[in-house]
Amino acid sequence: MRRAGAVAVALVALLVLLALAAWLALPAWIETRLVPDLARRFGMESVALDLRRIGVKGLDVADIGIGTAITADHLTADYRLGDLVRRRIARIVISGLTVHAAINDGRLGIEGIPLPVFDDTKADPGASLPDAGIGRLEIHGGVLHLTWEKKPIKIPF
Repeated sequence: MRRAGAVAVALVALLVLLALAAWLALPAWIETRLVPDLARRFGMESVALDLRRIGVKGLDVADIGIGTAITADHLTADYRLGDLVRRRIARIVISGLTVHAAINDGRLGIEGIPLPVFDDTKADPGASLPDAGIGRLEIHGGVLHLTWEKKPIKIPF
């Protein structure tokens, strides 16, 4: 009987260690595999980020870059696990957001990010944004660098 208890304790300890190792490897997997794969799926240029913390209630990301067109110093997301299953995030806060965009021939473009064309019936349905909900979005210290018909405009927001 004592031997069976020792084996059970050893198996539980092994499972806990495996779960801990997976949890510790999760940020690296998200940075190097998940985010680049999603970026390619949506036709974006390179995406880089530093995932500092991920937990059951939120995440913390720094040094975000989507090509050279969009950068952000910091992003935090607050969520509940049940909401994630339903594709809902309670709150996202982005600090130091910079967006480089251009309007040419009446069309908005962001370098390296294919935007959906709303008036084109031939648009690829797979190119749309993912279906998700955000309860609250806050942007602190945002700047839009817009080139409109070759004239630069800087718009803080």
